[in-house]
Amino acid sequence: MNIPAAHRVPRVGELVQWAVNEELAPAEAVSAVAARLAETVGACSWPELRLAAHHIGADPPVVVADGDELGLLYQNLLSADDRRVGGVHYTPRWLADGVVESAVGAAKASVLDPAMGGGAFLLAAARRLTATGATVGEAVEVRLWGSDIDSVAVAVAEAALVCWAAAAGATVGPLARLVVADPLVGDPWPDRPPDGFDAVVGNPPFLGQMRSTTTRTADYGADVAATLGLGVSPYCDTAALFLARAVSLARVGGRVALVQPQSLLSAADAASVRGFVLDRGSIVELWEDDGEAFDAGVRTCVPVVQLAAAADAPIRRRRGADFSVSPGPTLTSTHLAEAVSWAPLLASEWAGQPARRGTGTLGDLARVTAGFRDEYYAIAAATVDGLEPAPRVVTSGLLDPLALHWGTREARIAKRSWKRPALDLTVLARTSERVQRWCNDRLRPKILLPNQTRVLEPVIDADGTLVPLTPVLSVEADDADLARIAAVLLAPPISAWAVARRAGTGLSSGAIRLAARDIAVVPLPSDGAAWAEATAMVESTIGDATAAAHGRLLEIATVMNRAYGGDDEVLAWWGSRLPGAGPSRSAAHRRNSRDSGQPA
Repeated sequence: MNIPAAHRVPRVGELVQWAVNEELAPAEAVSAVAARLAETVGACSWPELRLAAHHIGADPPVVVADGDELGLLYQNLLSADDRRVGGVHYTPRWLADGVVESAVGAAKASVLDPAMGGGAFLLAAARRLTATGATVGEAVEVRLWGSDIDSVAVAVAEAALVCWAAAAGATVGPLARLVVADPLVGDPWPDRPPDGFDAVVGNPPFLGQMRSTTTRTADYGADVAATLGLGVSPYCDTAALFLARAVSLARVGGRVALVQPQSLLSAADAASVRGFVLDRGSIVELWEDDGEAFDAGVRTCVPVVQLAAAADAPIRRRRGADFSVSPGPTLTSTHLAEAVSWAPLLASEWAGQPARRGTGTLGDLARVTAGFRDEYYAIAAATVDGLEPAPRVVTSGLLDPLALHWGTREARIAKRSWKRPALDLTVLARTSERVQRWCNDRLRPKILLPNQTRVLEPVIDADGTLVPLTPVLSVEADDADLARIAAVLLAPPISAWAVARRAGTGLSSGAIRLAARDIAVVPLPSDGAAWAEATAMVESTIGDATAAAHGRLLEIATVMNRAYGGDDEVLAWWGSRLPGAGPSRSAAHRRNSRDSGQPA
């Protein structure tokens, strides 16, 4: 193999071109580039490395201007399938620097990244440590620790740190504290600080458990549970498990800051992890992604956890690339421990339980049902256009508060557009008898409640002819209670309660995505007279398409706000989020107006 001569620093572009000419696989190519740089860069001046790497599927070409670019080079070498299966998403420098600034303090701090990838967070930590007084050699060789299951990523991270040190005029390496290991099933650092790390930072792989390509095996899940000493839901995202592991590796008083999917904050499957974290420390800060950090189809956040910190300290909330302070209610870890989730951290208003609530919940009045994947695909396969008098299929996009748009608004089902989607029960019987029985059970008077909305948007199906397509919920009760239930769901304090309960699990931070079990525990109001007044107003809108206009909805909401003891602020917040209220209408809901989406 004609590798560039050892007497000079190899140009990154030359090395990459050599890898292409040799037809090396992506992992081999990056390993060769990283290893070659690690061997030779320590003896050179940094400007010699500022060379463009016009390579390997990068568009636009990556410029390897510093160590951070090697991680991006590595990601560009991986196929889309490799990135998806491995949960690999390159961390931009601004995010790594901002997170490290929140987690790493003194120059003597020990810093761990348990899933380091190409080394973005370790580079940020090295910059932070030297800025606070550490030498380059001390920062890189003594203070930094890392692991990854990908041996090539470890080589890339080591090369990146060597490049960075060379830029500062130092020669370092090899870096023995960067290891190929899985910290979820063992302890790969037998000589780690005895009291734990001062800071644990990073961007662990996001591996949701609903895809076959990223699902953990039962044996591996048992090994992880044994390492953590924690009951682990089989559907808990692997990123959340890294958060629990990081907390177990940090010292008392140390900080943990890992990038997480926002679903961590409220997903039921991550409840044990949230409890594990709050048993050992407190959240002192939360950074919220504004959509610019990753091209990964998922909103992210970074909870900054300090072990053994006071639980009543206010949590600082920040967002975006500039880490600006985000306005919102004053919250503490005590609030979160008392709540069902950490979703209040993403809520623009902290309502908690409504100010006044009566006894009982909606579960006392109704049964709430949700379809799942089987129902979605079976109904989609049996949907036809315009078949009458067949049951009408209803997606989230066809529903607004007290208003049904079937036949007047186009629906999107299974990537097709439908003008009048209906359910052919004969076809459905051939596809799935079980789903046919499920659909027949839904053909009764009920309330349909869409998901991914900005406020709760109930629609009354008085004649029982509508079939809800996942993720629309079916709230089934006696005919006499339907209007009463709709009034409850239109109460501004209940929408605020819903956002505070499950924010982070929807397509956008403020979108409401509730499960059937959440609707069942919606509290009932204490002011029965106001509830009855609002119920009469709801009844007057049934069958009247014009009555559900913005003004009428505000009248109902005003009365129900009084029923729950809500203030003018929560009423104004609710009104600003109504469909058609202006730019506050969420992108997620606009998307649902065109497509029901795939089931979760």
